[in-house]
Amino acid sequence: MKFLYIRSSYGGIYHYFDEGIIRAFTAAGWTPVTLSANSTPEQIAVAISEEAPAFLFTLIGNGRSDKIIPALSSLPLPKAGWFCEDPYYIHDTVKIIDHFHAIFTVEKNAVHFYQQAGHQHVTYLPLGFDEKIYCPQKPEGSLYQADVCLVGYPYEERVELMKYLLKETSWNIQVIGGKWSYALHSIKNSRLQLINYWIPPEKVAYYYSTSKVVINTHRSLNETMNNNKAIRWRRRNGSTNRVSFSENRNNREADIHASSPNNRLFEIAGCKAAQVVDHTRNISRLFPSAGSIPVFHTEEECLQKIAVLLDDVKARKQLVAATYKDSLKLHTFTSRVRKLISVINKELLS
Repeated sequence: MKFLYIRSSYGGIYHYFDEGIIRAFTAAGWTPVTLSANSTPEQIAVAISEEAPAFLFTLIGNGRSDKIIPALSSLPLPKAGWFCEDPYYIHDTVKIIDHFHAIFTVEKNAVHFYQQAGHQHVTYLPLGFDEKIYCPQKPEGSLYQADVCLVGYPYEERVELMKYLLKETSWNIQVIGGKWSYALHSIKNSRLQLINYWIPPEKVAYYYSTSKVVINTHRSLNETMNNNKAIRWRRRNGSTNRVSFSENRNNREADIHASSPNNRLFEIAGCKAAQVVDHTRNISRLFPSAGSIPVFHTEEECLQKIAVLLDDVKARKQLVAATYKDSLKLHTFTSRVRKLISVINKELLS
């Protein structure tokens, strides 16, 4: 059976998300009809007419770069979208939910938010990982060796954590991602290796695989680039099942907090790497074989949890083996697509 897949316009890592998800759909017996995010409504209409797909599926980033979305409403087939940046741009993405018959979100707290906005078919589904890319690798040479590794954008809390660990420990620390040289410009330390640019997932897997411990931190609620601040709902044109919003940044009680894990949680585990994670984020139930992935709430606690893993090689190997097992069984794109297909069949195609 065919389905129409609109590739994401969000760029960067989303190209890899697209490829992994398309492969998973194909493995499940579905035939993708793929179009770029720059396709015109006319091109999409032709594809629907010629290929007769059962439904349309796409990934949603910040909701602003997805220019094709408004044109989807008039298309004569069921439409589903996976909202992959929630909750950080949720006041943009909520504006486009009416274009989809079913929506999936990577943030559990976003489910109620979208339901309040009037959407009836909302499913929590965290991102998975592509096991063909994020897998154990053992490259040779000192280039890929580190006690501690962090990959990602230099959000303020990450920067302060790196400064703290460099000051308080003798560990070899590897930091990877754009703009880190600016964020740590005052640090002169031979134990710090900076890779100051975005690297593709295949290369990230090398660094994960050969680092003793990977730090996995999430974006803070208060980052300036977010658009998830408090809102006040009001009825739209007297409707009882649809609402629109206006921002009310003083009403902190209505902030949409991030409580769900990021995709790095599964990618790191898939590379057979040990990790420490900020906050609880309900991760224990995601890795039933592992018991508990070390969680920290402060810089001091992060240091302590890493030190335990560095000192106790046996415990570190046991943790890695358990999280690797669970990641392959429960958290690949293959398992996520099975869930997508189940929900789409039930809510859109039955």
